[in-house]
Amino acid sequence: MNVFDFDGTIIDGDTATEFYLFTLRRHPRLLRRLPQAFAAWGLRKLKLISSVQMRNLFYPTFLPYLDVPYEAMIFWKQRKKKIKQWYLDIKQTNDVITTASPDCLVRPMMEELGVQWIATRVDLRTGNVIGADNRDARKPINFLHRYPGAKIDKFYSDSMVDEPMAVMAKKAFLVRGDKISPWPNRRK
Repeated sequence: MNVFDFDGTIIDGDTATEFYLFTLRRHPRLLRRLPQAFAAWGLRKLKLISSVQMRNLFYPTFLPYLDVPYEAMIFWKQRKKKIKQWYLDIKQTNDVITTASPDCLVRPMMEELGVQWIATRVDLRTGNVIGADNRDARKPINFLHRYPGAKIDKFYSDSMVDEPMAVMAKKAFLVRGDKISPWPNRRK
């Protein structure tokens, strides 16, 4: 089985940020909550709050006010061309994509790709993260919970914060744009 990070790895950009900007253009009324969104980003950038705290301040500024499944479907019709060709060339039906992006936003694309996936669970009524987000050291925990005893042949990510996943794989690769290289200094 091959496992892939999503944002920045097999697709350019960050799904949650791009979806937010997409919905701001489509629903200008969301601009009223822009200060809260910026505050969430700023506090996280300054490392004053955790990733989950940031998401629990940011997602409620827009997700509860939208028909998210409908908006996500339209979003992916425009954005699916950003899936990198190298991934499409090696994609297999037993691939697993693991992402910190909200499950409600990535679902249409994952279903279209026909792959298994793990994402951060979000309550659409409140915009709050359900449990822990699927990022960094939490990714291998969520992966092993879903696929106990699974062996990862290859792991691909654009970020060194995914090293906990990289060490689980027989081979790991760092992705920079369309350039794929062996994971540097992988610890076991």
